[in-house]
Amino acid sequence: MLKKSSIPSLITRAVHLSGMLYDGEGMDHVVIMMHSCLRMLYHWLGTDAFRSGMKQYLQKYVLGNARTKDLWAVLEADSGKEVGKVMSSWTRQKGFPLITVTHSSQDTSNEVTVTLRQSDEAWEKDNKEEKREWGVPFNVTSRSSPKVPIHSGLLIGDECTFNLKNLDITKDWINVNPSGVGFYKVSYPRDLLQLMASSVRDGSLPAADRLCLLIDQQALTVSGMTSTKDLMILCEAYRDETDPVVWRSLCNCLGEVKMMVREDEECSRLFSKWCRWLLEKAYVRLGWDASAEGDHHLTSLFRRRIINFLVDAGDETVLAEGARRFEENIATSADLSTSTYAAKLKLGGNSAFDALVALSKEVDSAEIRRNVYDALGASDQGEILRRGLEFSMSEDVKSQDVKYIFIVSMLMPFLQRDLTLMCFCSPSARSLSWDKA
Repeated sequence: MLKKSSIPSLITRAVHLSGMLYDGEGMDHVVIMMHSCLRMLYHWLGTDAFRSGMKQYLQKYVLGNARTKDLWAVLEADSGKEVGKVMSSWTRQKGFPLITVTHSSQDTSNEVTVTLRQSDEAWEKDNKEEKREWGVPFNVTSRSSPKVPIHSGLLIGDECTFNLKNLDITKDWINVNPSGVGFYKVSYPRDLLQLMASSVRDGSLPAADRLCLLIDQQALTVSGMTSTKDLMILCEAYRDETDPVVWRSLCNCLGEVKMMVREDEECSRLFSKWCRWLLEKAYVRLGWDASAEGDHHLTSLFRRRIINFLVDAGDETVLAEGARRFEENIATSADLSTSTYAAKLKLGGNSAFDALVALSKEVDSAEIRRNVYDALGASDQGEILRRGLEFSMSEDVKSQDVKYIFIVSMLMPFLQRDLTLMCFCSPSARSLSWDKA
């Protein structure tokens, strides 16, 4: 069953504005859903038809009242497509479908038969509601035509089948959700994934498609519908990636896998080694400092995530540079200060701990103190973490700041979590906690 944390079950029903904030689902989810559905509708109808229909709708109901079905009716009359039937399936029921792709072809022919099958029972198997179906507009692109669709269609019911001519499926991948404009997840067979991974490596797959492919596979892996191995093989294709938005999603994938393996010491060690290899080129390209011309803010976020991952993975080059910057008091951007503190702590042990504690007492900046606390809580050294937890209960740490060390340490592997719980469950710690409160 797909976890709600990986693929939210968004409410997609008619909602009265007066009760939206108290509807059990956040207003943000409703806004995100409506934007996604309208984006899908826009690409299905086309720019001209959508604008023409919206113009007629606004003119017809100017200074008057209208309902959702009135908008669908105008767009349907203008475009000649089944807008009402399709869009009602999105606005009057929750969730969204999983589209599974299968294909077959004759060895002597360049014609491929593709089948798309929609399902929602795989997402919430224990749901007692009636089976849900959506009207799913889709486009298909390929390696030979990555930006211009080679086929367009509408999936109504359980499945639909269509043929693609002049396509060698042994060399040419197909993408049934180009640019991610469709409000659904896609599951591809392994052979198509391997072909798409090769286009990720050489950059021929557009950045938006690289992003959506990664997001979908991450969600399917977290749900248990595909293997972690397949996700990691796909991630390896992104080693030369340069787009910061795609890298952000890749870092999210790595974070998910890290949470899966963190309880097994050997798996965690091998995963850290793999991360060091995967992120090596990105670190060499980005370094610690922004370019002389300045970086895009997404590049700065990308740099922080990469360096944080490498510090956590124990990359010797990154640790040495981080510790050097701390010792020589080299100016480093605020979002990288936690990485310098953590690097110093990994290499310096107790002496580094004393230096960081002294720093937290000396500075007036709440941000610097919080970054120090984050580094102390993230330590993988038992003695350092124990001292950090004891320090968090001292008078030198404000009561509202104790949570930073505690929360970060609870996200660590089970040995750190056990140590944290032992510390905070001890009678003396409970007494200190009440006193600080």
